[in-house]
Amino acid sequence: MDGPHTFTLAWTSAKFRNDNPVLYKALVAALREATDIVNADKRAAAALWIEDSHSKLPLDMVAGIVAGREVTWTLTPQATMKFARFMAEVGTLKAAPASWHDYFFPEIYDANGS
Repeated sequence: MDGPHTFTLAWTSAKFRNDNPVLYKALVAALREATDIVNADKRAAAALWIEDSHSKLPLDMVAGIVAGREVTWTLTPQATMKFARFMAEVGTLKAAPASWHDYFFPEIYDANGS
C-alpha cells in the first residue's frame, strides 16, 4: 500500500443513520472516546481487551500488537481511495468514487482522510 492505510473500519447504512440519529451520534462519540482511550495508554487498553474478551493471551503480546510500530488508532480514513479504485478496476464497484467523502458520512469530513 506504500504507506499507512485503513485496515478495519466500522460501517452502517444511511437508513440506519437517518432512522436513528441519536444512537448514531452516540456511536460516533463512543468510537472517538475509545480511540482516545487506546491512544492515551495502549498497554491499559490491551489489558481492557484481555479482560473483556476473557483472552488467555499474555498482556505483553497484546500490548505489543496494540502499540505496534505500524499500527495507528484513528478515525481518519487512510488510503481508502486506493482500495476504492482497485475495487472499481476489478468490477466490485461499478465506478470509482471521486472522493473518500462519497462513502463516509459527514461526521468525519473534518479529518484529513484519503
